[in-house]
Amino acid sequence: MQLLGIGWTHPSVLHFPVKWNGYFYWMAITPYPNGDNQWENPTSFCSNDGINWREPDEKTAVINLPPTGGAYNSDPSLFYNAADNSIYCFWRQNGVEKGRALFFEKTSDGVNWSEKKLVCSWPAKSVDVIAPSIIQDEGKFYCYGVSTDEAAKGSYFTERAIRRMSSDNLTTGFKPDKANGYDLVKIANRPWGETQEPWHLEVRKVNKVWIMLVATTNNGLYGAGGRLFMGYSTDGLDFTFGERPIADIKATYKSSFIPTYDPKNQVLNVELWRAMSDTWTVYHDYFSIKVK
Repeated sequence: MQLLGIGWTHPSVLHFPVKWNGYFYWMAITPYPNGDNQWENPTSFCSNDGINWREPDEKTAVINLPPTGGAYNSDPSLFYNAADNSIYCFWRQNGVEKGRALFFEKTSDGVNWSEKKLVCSWPAKSVDVIAPSIIQDEGKFYCYGVSTDEAAKGSYFTERAIRRMSSDNLTTGFKPDKANGYDLVKIANRPWGETQEPWHLEVRKVNKVWIMLVATTNNGLYGAGGRLFMGYSTDGLDFTFGERPIADIKATYKSSFIPTYDPKNQVLNVELWRAMSDTWTVYHDYFSIKVK
């Protein structure tokens, strides 16, 4: 089912078993009409079924306004922090002082957002944190991202690898430094084939299993020919992926998912918000995976 209409991408969705400020679902997403990145700024929506969405408040739906000088805000990632009962929206800003940066704002009511704050920054070359995905595990915080300009080809990538930063603090301590704290995520195989590599991602954790959703790109391009793959890990760094995409659909882009495990039937149920780059639309899907 198509959502929101044409001109949207980069969904990041949270689901609450009990309504948070009146809604079960909260989403950050970026407008992207005709692929124009000057519109690419995090915007919030809420829903009670994951399909029909509305603005929490039309005056404050845009979480952060477009930066000046040709910079833009991309790849929002929502994180719920139980410690202060707030939703945090992280995003990657491109073009800030000839480099890139990770920023965040937070809200305790879904309507009023704090002032934006810098998490970390990095140069425009040699490293990147594309599609940051924030997750918490046993008191520690992790930020996954796709990094560029890798010195050596790996088992699953040509020049864009998946890496992970860790910190004891949600908003400080992340270091996008390949030699110091931006660890390489390992994937034994290359399910997307030699002509594709990772482009965008999202990571969730169910029980003791880390689950990663990867949107691919054709080598050397920026999301063209994308497909969606899903992998799992027991330590958050060594992942195993299936040999095929989760659906035989091309032109997929950065998507979001909510996995839940049914122990009685040993099934992983997945709710998916699938972004498409051919028309910049988002679709709502369900599927299940039999788990041994």
